Amino acid sequence: MDLETIKKRLQGRESGLLEIRKHSCVLIPFVERDGRLCLLFELRSAGISQPGEVCFPGGRMEKGETPVQTAVREIGEELGIRPEDILYTHEYDTLIHIANMAVHTVIGEIRPEALDSIRPEEAEVSEWFTIPVDWLMEHEPYVYEYDIVQDVKDFPYDMVESPDKYNWRKGKCTVPIWHYEGHCLWGMTARIVVQLLKFLA
Repeated sequence: MDLETIKKRLQGRESGLLEIRKHSCVLIPFVERDGRLCLLFELRSAGISQPGEVCFPGGRMEKGETPVQTAVREIGEELGIRPEDILYTHEYDTLIHIANMAVHTVIGEIRPEALDSIRPEEAEVSEWFTIPVDWLMEHEPYVYEYDIVQDVKDFPYDMVESPDKYNWRKGKCTVPIWHYEGHCLWGMTARIVVQLLKFLA
């Protein structure tokens, strides 16, 4: 191995996220409804993971896909919204989950008329609804915070020449919670919304 070989391998290579095992993407869909700017959400069906939770349209990124391509494909599969009904897309931020998972986000604008033709894929989506952006801005969520503690057992401290009481770092995770017209918006989706609202403020 030499530096010239390394430089050749780096040519055209895009930077990534280290130690991430799974890449997913969600679309953050903005849509005008009844004269108000809203966010479009789904309620997950009973037969899939995290049943009954509120989420954005999205899913696992397939090999070779960009976040925008995944977002457009997923909202089509889950709600039947066609690519031509998505008027605008822009790659937004990425949320790193503690389970070595990256959740990429894409902001999109949905044609208002597309709401009339939504056909949820029943195996994945039990219903859809919207929440006005101004309502979210005017209502602070309840925020639960917990510690992320590394459960280290039988670590070979002698191999790293370290005392047996190494100061393993702790982390923090927040769980925002909103209630809106019978729906509970919480967890990872709510975390994305919190950061989005900070950007919009």
